[in-house]
Amino acid sequence: MDHERHESDERRERATGLGLAVALLALHLVYYARLLGFDPVDDAYISFRYAVNWAHGFGPVFNPGERVEGYTNFLWMAMLAIATWLGAGPPAVALILGSLLAVATVLVLWRAAGREPRGVRTVAVMLLAGDGSFVLWSASGMETGLFTFLVLAGAVAFGRERQQGGLPVSGLLFALAAMTRPEGALVFALSLVYHAVTWPGRRVGWSVTTILLFLAVFGSYLAWRYHFYGFWLPNTFYAKVDVESAGEAQIARGLAHLQTFLGVHSGPLIPALIAVPFLIGASGRGARSDVARSEEQPSTPHAPSPCRPARTGAKGEEDKRRNPGFLPSPFPRFPHPGPRRPVAPSPHPCVAGLPTGYCLLLVTTYTAYIVFVGGDWSVGRFFVPVLPFAYLLAARGGWRLHQPARRVAASPGLPRSPPRHEEHEEVPLSQAPLCPSCLGGEPPVPPSPWRPIAPSPGRRVAVPLLGVALLAANAWGSSYYGERERYALPFEVRLSSQARRAAGEWLRQNTPVDAVIAVDAAGQIPYYSQRQTIDMYGLNEVYLAHRRVSLGQGTPGHEKLDLTYVLGRRPDYVVIYGAMLDAFPDLYARVDDWTDEPGFARYLSMYRRR
Repeated sequence: MDHERHESDERRERATGLGLAVALLALHLVYYARLLGFDPVDDAYISFRYAVNWAHGFGPVFNPGERVEGYTNFLWMAMLAIATWLGAGPPAVALILGSLLAVATVLVLWRAAGREPRGVRTVAVMLLAGDGSFVLWSASGMETGLFTFLVLAGAVAFGRERQQGGLPVSGLLFALAAMTRPEGALVFALSLVYHAVTWPGRRVGWSVTTILLFLAVFGSYLAWRYHFYGFWLPNTFYAKVDVESAGEAQIARGLAHLQTFLGVHSGPLIPALIAVPFLIGASGRGARSDVARSEEQPSTPHAPSPCRPARTGAKGEEDKRRNPGFLPSPFPRFPHPGPRRPVAPSPHPCVAGLPTGYCLLLVTTYTAYIVFVGGDWSVGRFFVPVLPFAYLLAARGGWRLHQPARRVAASPGLPRSPPRHEEHEEVPLSQAPLCPSCLGGEPPVPPSPWRPIAPSPGRRVAVPLLGVALLAANAWGSSYYGERERYALPFEVRLSSQARRAAGEWLRQNTPVDAVIAVDAAGQIPYYSQRQTIDMYGLNEVYLAHRRVSLGQGTPGHEKLDLTYVLGRRPDYVVIYGAMLDAFPDLYARVDDWTDEPGFARYLSMYRRR
């Protein structure tokens, strides 16, 4: 009866929580697709050009004959190259695939929070589906959606494998994430550090296998990349970041970028909710959450569970000698001497999840990395991969605020210290009960010594209302005042996309095939013009990317311009935003007949070499 009622509640929650999140995400994706003019952003076309050249037999290059890694998303670019080889257009494939990956990320987050208290996963997926940065950059045609999905799926697989064992799928997923963006290797390293610190000496064989699988996949790709391009890191990294002498200006710009991101994402409310479980736990108010307790008190190799019955014979006697103060299976394990008051029961060992400490480690370290590299020119593109973890932590914090404090039941039959039962007969492995959770059912829940205090009527109503207000404020701030007001409108994304496409098509139709062009936006114009291109900001130029420049004063990725070098290469045409080359009338003349649209001519300036 209880199992049927649980299944009914599960179906009802899935129909409401998950259904609302997917519907909100779908509407959000359509909104941003229309805002972008159903066209990927300009930076996505850099990868499209590499994909098209690779599919046409020139190799993964920007200009045929020049081996420069001007992309940071090999796996995404390779997928688009396969689609191009099969006859599909990269822009359409990127938009559709990015949107599908956004939906898949929401589903994975929902599944990962399946053992959370009721309402936690609903809040988490609703926060993610309403986040403007997550939705925009998933629908932008860039690799952000794929990278976020792989990082979250790898973390979920990592949490399951470290508890249950099994095939090291997480090593493969993290390797694919590192092939999508270099930061995937950072996430994998943080996962290993967390496992080594929280469970020292546990599942050594699985850890070694996971590392070897990651190195086999990612290491092979890294060796090929160094052989083909000649550098360990992408050229774009050298163009944007100064690792050797990261100055105060670069870090200050990163902090300003973080402040901007938090300002449009409900300010300090989300970080405050993330800190709630730790603050409540430190102050001693209430019982610790099951997720935090599962990561802080992992079961030892000798801990009995429905999936690990007690061993018999010599092995069982050895277990008794090594752990004389523990109950033999199938009874619950209590340490002796125990605490003065019994603690709440730990979750079932077969229940996998994303531990609070693990999520917090990923969010804080990844955020520190973003600050170190100086942030980004967008509002929240770099933060998207850690948003699922941040919102899961925030949902847990909100639940802890809503959940009333717990106290030990004052019952004469409840002992203050657990009794020792050393004479119980152990159950042989062949007679051990199967784990219900492994069969699709619910794990057995032992009786809890904790008695909840009934929440006050005001708290019962106020906390859910505050949760709804937080969802609305975060969605409105991150989407409308965030990505829309700070990125889409100031950058005039629809107009710029149309203007650059028109300029590229005009160059393809009105210039010889051996013409050389120079651009300040190396996406749509090179893609549609199909001409050899000089990237004025160095994303696809080795010399410009490796110039020693004090970074942090300008826009990220746009600080290594060397106009003398660019004009010294004598490009036939220069297409830029603004009127920079009006200062060189003897070298370049304006081209006014490339478009009849006043808006295009206002946005872009085209020059022809005299």
